[in-house]
Parts: sequence; structure tokens; C-alpha cells
Amino acid sequence: MRRTHRLETAVSLSSETSARLVRILSSVGIASLSLAVIAAIQLGRIGAVDFHGTPYPDTPVAPVFSLTGHTGERVDLEDFRARPVLLFFGFTECPDVCPLTLAKLDRLLDEMEIPPEEVAVLLVSVDPETDTPSRLAEYVQAIGPSITGLTGSREEIEAVLGQYGAYAEPSLDHEGRRLIAHTSLVFGIDRTGHLQVLIHTDEPDEVVSDDIRTLIRIGA
Repeated sequence: MRRTHRLETAVSLSSETSARLVRILSSVGIASLSLAVIAAIQLGRIGAVDFHGTPYPDTPVAPVFSLTGHTGERVDLEDFRARPVLLFFGFTECPDVCPLTLAKLDRLLDEMEIPPEEVAVLLVSVDPETDTPSRLAEYVQAIGPSITGLTGSREEIEAVLGQYGAYAEPSLDHEGRRLIAHTSLVFGIDRTGHLQVLIHTDEPDEVVSDDIRTLIRIGA
């Protein structure tokens, strides 16, 4: 996942270097790495922030979308208004990042004694051809009760990816098995529907937990 590594490495760059990175990416037109996300990384390191992760400058309204949930019913992002949302892009055949990220979020919420009805964890599948509602249902139920799996048509998924500046690119590993390189950050949306932070779940438990608590406090 070379581009994921590149995105996460950008967090440690100085503001001057980050600004140069934004200009370079703009000139070569890399669509899969949203300049909005890169800008959030760049600008968020400059000002005082309450998050350990990468805060969004100006906390924009999270783009709304409507997809099919793992129960087969239509699910809108606005259905979760009034509670924080942890939004993650992944797929059920993901061998490592997806199950580790989702299991960590579910475990930390349980350890903090935060019930599923207080914080929503949304998994938007980047492999809609494979991830049917029934397959997603089996997958998320095996991980934890806080997770809602979402899928849709290829066009719908591509639209949501574009709205959030996320990417998903099919590839093959050295043995010819199908993989999908994708954004591995978690988008933190507050209870009023604003993007607040990009959470890095590869950080220690206490860091991720602290960011979740901060997100919960906003607008409470």
C-alpha cells in the first residue's frame, strides 16, 4: 500500500515541505489522493489542536451519502446525526489493515464502555462486487456490534470515495492474488455532521482512545 504509506508519512513533514508536496501533487494530478486530505494534514500541523490525529482545517460538513446497509436496508449518513461517526473504507477480503482497524475500534469502544448507539462505526466497502449485504453482515457481526457495513453499486462507491478524497486501487500481490490498495485512515465526524479529524489507528491504544473521546465531546 505504497500510497497509504506516502499519505501517512506526510503527517510528519514540516509545514514548508507539506506545502511543497501539495503543489507537486496538484501539478501531476493525482486524483486518488485528495488535495483536501493532504491540506488537512499540512494545515492541521500548524495550529493548536485537540487531536493526536490530523485535524481538519475549518471542520467542513461531511459529505452526505446513501448506501445499502448489511441488513439490506438503505442507510443515509444523516441517519447517524446526533452521534459521532468513525468512517472507514475497506473490504471483507482485506488481509490485514481492515480487520485490524475495525477490531481495534470495536475493542476500544468496549473498553471505554461506549455502547454502539452512542458512536457509529461505518465500514464502506470498496469492493461492492464481492461485498454483498449478506457477506458484510457476516463480516461485521464477527468483529463487533458497533460496526455497520455499507455497500452499493460501483458508481455509488466511487462517488463516496471521491467525496471524501479517499482512494481504492485494485492490484495483485506477488502470487497473483487480488488486492485493493486503499485509504487506511479513519474519518472522524462529530455529532453535528462535521469532519473533525483523520484518526491514525496504527497509533497506540491510548492515543486512538483519546481522539475518540475528544470527538465525542464536540457538540455534546
